[in-house]
Amino acid sequence: MDFYTSKSSSLKLALTPVALVLTSFYLFPFEFSFAVGYNTKMVMAGVGLILLCFQMASRRSAMIDMDLVNVIMWAGIVSLCGVLSVLYNNTTDFAYGSYIVSMAVWLSAANVVVSFIRYIHGYVSVRLVCKYLIAVCVMQCVAALLINNFDSVRIVVNTYVSRFASTVSSGNSLTEAGRLYGIGAALDVAGSRFSPVLIMIAYCIIRGTSNMRQMLGFFLCFIFIVIVGCSISRTTLVGAFLAFLYWILAARDLFKADSRFRKFFMVAMSSLIVAIPVIIYLYNTNGSFHNSFRFAFEGFFNFFETGSWETGSTDILKTMYKFPEDIKTWIIGDGYFADPIKTDPYYTGVSLSAFYMGIDVGYLRFIYYFGLLGLIAFIIYFLKVTNVCISCFPVYRLMFILIVAVNFIVWLKVSTDIFLVFALFLCISKEDNDAYEERMLREAENGALPVAEE
Repeated sequence: MDFYTSKSSSLKLALTPVALVLTSFYLFPFEFSFAVGYNTKMVMAGVGLILLCFQMASRRSAMIDMDLVNVIMWAGIVSLCGVLSVLYNNTTDFAYGSYIVSMAVWLSAANVVVSFIRYIHGYVSVRLVCKYLIAVCVMQCVAALLINNFDSVRIVVNTYVSRFASTVSSGNSLTEAGRLYGIGAALDVAGSRFSPVLIMIAYCIIRGTSNMRQMLGFFLCFIFIVIVGCSISRTTLVGAFLAFLYWILAARDLFKADSRFRKFFMVAMSSLIVAIPVIIYLYNTNGSFHNSFRFAFEGFFNFFETGSWETGSTDILKTMYKFPEDIKTWIIGDGYFADPIKTDPYYTGVSLSAFYMGIDVGYLRFIYYFGLLGLIAFIIYFLKVTNVCISCFPVYRLMFILIVAVNFIVWLKVSTDIFLVFALFLCISKEDNDAYEERMLREAENGALPVAEE
């Protein structure tokens, strides 16, 4: 496809909101109340399978990239570890025994999103996908504020969105706890999505544009997602921390070499100076904002008020570090991931919580499920996925490393799977992205920001 071929301006304007909705359905899947059992990701995966057949037929080739085959192979090894644990322990919990199917579903749904973006713009690139993900996260934060402040919006969402596909236990309970929630975006699921996007914003500011207005726009999106995102899930702070780390590593040379970046830094700091009094005013005058903001940054408030960093979540987390007491569990696990009472009709033990052993810590849940063998295979799988993305798009090396770091850090708190973020980039053609990067370099020859060394 010709890089410069794209739809007319009016058609692109009309289809872009559809692409944003599809991206949101993918990134934050949920079930409609009238179609319980089928979330938006699953429907898109079905469409993606048909789309893949058409794409292969149009190319008259069934060739599959060998890097992707390598990723699929490691997903199969993870599944095999899960199946072996289930068979050895005589359980029925195939949560990760069927992981290769879950991986294929994400990849198929991602293909729908990337293909539609390519159809609209005539090309697709890593930067363009990043911009769509940023826009979707901003939309989710706006939706969360609307749901929290307008009863009519909250009623519509709670009526037609069926408990966010098990991501949210109850909209009312979240509201009572001071948490915000979007449409499919809640709890740690939202935080584990917001975090990689914050890293993408940090990248876009440093390397994605030399336009001052765009840089400032990205920065405002960053601040908005951090504040509202943390009110949805405090896991968002992981991404904020790594984004700042990225700025420290990548911006040092730019700050010295380019006066425009120094100007941006001053404008960004000025924006914060203006924003802080507004936040203080809302905190003291708006009860809803007060509760949400205090929940979002509870650790900081407790640190300055009591001298110790504590939150309700960390207090509960401390009680969940219970390590296996036998060698068998360490090696191959117990074959349980969720509450056995709900997943195994032959289980006769006690039910401790929604999780096996009452533990929600990611690393420990994986060890209890399929032991160190499965955990190590899962870690290698994510490293392989990251390596494939880096080999295809080496200029984004540090960004991909920080994104996978989000996954491993969040596992200290909860089990997550960040493959869905990488799946989008795995669907991008290296040729398409290279053509875009070359054009960007040509346009930047006359005074763009220098490329930071990674």
